[in-house]
Amino acid sequence: VSESTLFQIPQLHPLRGELLEAALGYHQDFLHERSDDPRVRVGLAASYIRLSQIYGALDRNDDAIAALQQGLVHAQKLSQDSRFAPEIRRRLAGVHRGDQSIHRGTQRPSNPLAALTTLQEGATLWESFVQQEPASAEFQHDLAGFYVHIAGLQDAMGSRDAAIQSFQKARGIWDKLARENSAVPNYRAGLSFCHGMIGRLLMRNRAPEEARQHLQRAFELTEQLAADFPNVPKYQLELANNYGEAGNQFVRNQQLEQAETMYRKALSISERLAPEYSGVPTYQETFGIAHYNLANLPKRQDRLPEAELTYRSAI
Repeated sequence: VSESTLFQIPQLHPLRGELLEAALGYHQDFLHERSDDPRVRVGLAASYIRLSQIYGALDRNDDAIAALQQGLVHAQKLSQDSRFAPEIRRRLAGVHRGDQSIHRGTQRPSNPLAALTTLQEGATLWESFVQQEPASAEFQHDLAGFYVHIAGLQDAMGSRDAAIQSFQKARGIWDKLARENSAVPNYRAGLSFCHGMIGRLLMRNRAPEEARQHLQRAFELTEQLAADFPNVPKYQLELANNYGEAGNQFVRNQQLEQAETMYRKALSISERLAPEYSGVPTYQETFGIAHYNLANLPKRQDRLPEAELTYRSAI
């Protein structure tokens, strides 16, 4: 059930989490009965890792790291088992999914250094899987997802250069996958996300020209994805984020009319998505930021009553 398209719908994350928790109980009971069976252990590892992503989407980051740790314990034990045959290993391909929907306002894990260590252990293990299964696009996709989560945490901890390097690793994987599998939208989405994040970090590192190149590439990729898949909410969300970032660039250049056009495009998309996905933090965050950016424009132009009205709309 967890692999179906239905359960990729954002507002169904809590339900998917409940089903995965139930699956965990099943696998754990089965493991007690057949503790020596690698097929049972691989199912338990996969369930824990999938559950960690659901917890992350629900902003339960300590639970996410705890579930990931448990999944990695079982996966590492399997990797050391001589009976860990390729067909069993391949059941771990695609379990991490390389999800990019980390919202900017997410709370850091309570122990970020330990969380970073866990993510790095996951990346190291998946690097070995990629070496053993070089033709598996899903293992590569998973590995890029680990790099993205590492980068997000490094950025939150103030290690901006390290974060850029980790995003670059993910970008390299998704660039290759997108070129080799042009019909798979998730690879283009991952590539777009990395270009956007690298561009934002480079802008903060005072490298505007290189930043603009990455941001422009992100915009082109996301605009095409949103046009190709108008009913996929995460592509529409990322397009709204990119419109917002384009508006920020125009503000930096004192081009306020162009900035307003971009911000209004971001608001148009996000105000449609926010009510539909009211329980998903990243959709609410993008909606609030779009209002905030628009409110700041009249404030910059001393149009204070208009700014106050827009601020109130954001609350």
